[in-house]
Amino acid sequence: MKPYLIFDYDGTLVNSKEMWLSAFKEVMKKFGHEMRNEDIKARMGPKTKEMIALCLPENEKQKAELGKEMIDQIVSSEKGLKLVNLCSNALETITALKKKGYKMSLVTNSDAAFVFASLKRFQIQDGFWDLIITADDPFAKKEDSFKFLTEALELNNGIVYIADKASDAALAKNAGVKSVIIASAHSWDSEEKIMAARPDFLIHDLKELPKLLTKSL
Repeated sequence: MKPYLIFDYDGTLVNSKEMWLSAFKEVMKKFGHEMRNEDIKARMGPKTKEMIALCLPENEKQKAELGKEMIDQIVSSEKGLKLVNLCSNALETITALKKKGYKMSLVTNSDAAFVFASLKRFQIQDGFWDLIITADDPFAKKEDSFKFLTEALELNNGIVYIADKASDAALAKNAGVKSVIIASAHSWDSEEKIMAARPDFLIHDLKELPKLLTKSL
């Protein structure tokens, strides 16, 4: 029986680094704070509102909700989306997997405004996913999303999580699912950092995924 596939989004299916870095720097500058790319990258991972709160001093944390609204406008705009492109072989891979009969869902900490706008832009929304779970859905963490998917879709053949960060490997272990972590130019973490997290499987391009699933999972 085929395992169920859960895909991360940023760094896995879409290369959105430039857009997110630009959006966060723009919003933080409007709040009176200059931030370097390295500072923003170090805080990447949580939901947008939580990330903004991490970037703000204690007496400005209340601006986080406004900051999220501002970022949603930027990342779902034509200007923002022009800074995003599909990761190498993303469309070809998910198309091939769908044809092979794999069931797939998308789970991401990115905001719904960006996710649905970019899925539509790249024509990878309709027909691919059973469910799309974003930061705006009522789950505190991704493990909760996995539990919901398991129960809602009555999954009993095992789950494979495809993502791009070291923390994703740890998340998969905590959730009791297998991890396939991609170390590529689009990934948010280096291969060294990913390997230190001991993912179940490491690949360097999504085109490797179908063969891996057939041989090893």
